[in-house]
Parts: sequence; structure tokens; C-alpha cells
Amino acid sequence: MYVSGPMELESSSGSICLTRVAGALQAATSGGTITAWINPDPPSGGGNVRLAGASQLASGNGDIVVFLPRNLAANIDATVANGGERRIEADPALHLTMQAPANGSGPVHAIAVLNGGGAPLKLKTTAGKIRLQFLDSEVALHESLIREQMDRLNKRLTENGFEAVSFSKGPGSASSIPTEMPAPSETKTDWLESWLVNLEITFRGGITEDPDDFQKRLVNFPKPSYPALAQRAGLQGIVKLQVRMKKDGSVEVQKLLEGEPALADAAILAVKQWRAKPASINGKQVEVISTVTFNFQLH
Repeated sequence: MYVSGPMELESSSGSICLTRVAGALQAATSGGTITAWINPDPPSGGGNVRLAGASQLASGNGDIVVFLPRNLAANIDATVANGGERRIEADPALHLTMQAPANGSGPVHAIAVLNGGGAPLKLKTTAGKIRLQFLDSEVALHESLIREQMDRLNKRLTENGFEAVSFSKGPGSASSIPTEMPAPSETKTDWLESWLVNLEITFRGGITEDPDDFQKRLVNFPKPSYPALAQRAGLQGIVKLQVRMKKDGSVEVQKLLEGEPALADAAILAVKQWRAKPASINGKQVEVISTVTFNFQLH
């Protein structure tokens, strides 16, 4: 799997394998192994790479295997609750500071500050091992896992009547992405679209709708009043808001995407009064996410 943004994964006893982690990650399993390739997108100006936020990988009885880029800026915090110092294995270049009991048994703790430090990456297992390596040390294993994922995806596609998908690596990325998808029949397209819609509802809590289509859904949409203070100050321009229509047809503002705050306040006040026709998918009401734009112009 490719982790592009914040993600939480949990398994009761299975293993978790992530072939590219670019965003903050919380992953836990009671008995399986967690394997993760940490590989955030490089900054436009070059230099060190960083995870977007704090991450934690935790396993009960399983191992935790993490591959790191050499230019990752992070604070590593690794703990094995039951075991000895040999329960944590790491490339010597990581310069881990180990804290282990004198008698050789019990909890062992290791920390490291990589490239000046950054978002914390916490690793914890109760009875397994923790292994830290650099990305370039296991290129062949990484490629084999990518091919395995491709094979699984193609098997699932062919089982559902699709043709197999060809893959290629994106520039600067270790992840694989589909490069072409043959046009399926109308029935198969409906199945795929339904699956994608359900996936979006699960992760975003609603479906995304084109701004023009969203406008057609509105039944009551008073326009914002031009703030007198903004007029006297000569403020004008575009205000763009991300909005969410609730299941009852009310509309709320999620965030300001563009515009002067003084003008945005008037736009937000107006949107809070809007009402729209509720949306439904397969007979179930769903929330709708879209954007609205206002143009404040002095005459």
C-alpha cells in the first residue's frame, strides 16, 4: 500500500506491509509483523525528507521491520517490552542509543535523532523484534513486494471481468501506478464506480461533487452582503470555500481556500443559511463535499 496522507491501520492478528509511507501513519496488530518502507516525497528545493506528523507502529507478538531513507529527519523511539538488547537490530550508521536492563532480560529501549530530528517515529512490540535498515539495502525485496501487489490486483480485476492492468513506476517513486485501463462494459463500469464511491464515503465521510452540479442542488442560497468596512478599505476579490452539505440539506463551511478574511466572514455567514436537496446513493442519504466561489467587486 502507498500511504500518501494520515492513515490508521489495525489488524487483529494479521501482518501489515506498506511499500511506501509518505504521510503520518498509525499501524497496530496484535500478532502479525509490520513491514514499512518510509519514503516521504522530497522537498522541491532538495535536502532532507520528513514525515508529515508523528507516526507509530505497534505489534503484540510480531516483529517490526522499518526501512528508512538516509536523508530522513526524524526522532526514532523503539521499545521491545520483553527481551534483551539483541531484540533491536539496526544499521550501525543510525547510531542508536540503547537502554537495556543489566541482567539481559526485560524491556529494551532505543532512541536516535536522525539528520537533526523531526516528527517522532515510535516503534513498539511486546515480544517481537525491531529491525531498522536503510532503503537501499533491500531494493530487491521491495521490488518483489511491488510485483506481488500487482499480481494480486490483476487477479482481482480478471475475476471481476476486467482486463489486466499494466504498471510503471512514477518518477522518483518506489510505488507502482496503473498506466492504462481498458474500457469495461457498462455493467462493470457501474460496479467500479459504486466501489469507488463507497471508498470515498468511507474515507471522506461524503461524496465530492462538481461546483456547478452542487449549485443546481441548492434550493435556498442568499447572497452575502458586502461588508461596509471592507468597502471603505477598498477590499475586493474572490472568496473560495470548501463546503459540506449534511444529510438534512443544511450546508456548513469546512475551510477557507482563498480570499480576504474580512470578505470570507460575510461569505461564510451567507452559506450557513443555505439549504439544498439531500443526496442519496443506492437509497441511502450521503453528505456532499464541494466548493463555492464568491466574487466581491467594488463598483
